[in-house]
Amino acid sequence: QDWGNQKFHFKGEKSTYPVKKFSLTMHAMVHNILCCGTCCQADGKRMMSSLMNSVLSQLSSRYSHAQPTPRRVDLFRYDLCMLLSTVSDLIWALFPPPSQLSSSEYDVGDLMGIHQSCCILYATLLCVTSPVAELAGALQRQSSESGTGAASVKVDGASSDSNSTVQWLLDVSHEG
Repeated sequence: QDWGNQKFHFKGEKSTYPVKKFSLTMHAMVHNILCCGTCCQADGKRMMSSLMNSVLSQLSSRYSHAQPTPRRVDLFRYDLCMLLSTVSDLIWALFPPPSQLSSSEYDVGDLMGIHQSCCILYATLLCVTSPVAELAGALQRQSSESGTGAASVKVDGASSDSNSTVQWLLDVSHEG
């Protein structure tokens, strides 16, 4: 995947219609709000972040429970990559810079919901596209390090502690 290429689609790679429609619609709506002044920017950003949060919540639930056939794994992978890339492209257009997020005037509820959904999508992407032997080894190492004896995948959600991760954003970021 060439994350630096701004084309929406690459030769031989396709996404499903709902994911393609989500990506194009979100880009168009954010453009209309920010560039065309179709409504108050603050209200528009709140509305778009709420919409993105609810759609990603539904999509992350859908994709985390899906069981793609071997023929569909590439399409599944591309859908997840496109969703994460779309969020990566638009997230900072909808929210203030990270330095201002700690200010009490910003409600970060939608941002945390978007973050949680992206963490779930990212974990799903890793589970579906990782070679089975390497994934099993990683789960066994995590299990033995935690001392639980049961293999489990911890998905970082909306926690606000210092161990919170934004790995999904770093991996799909154009700057990162």
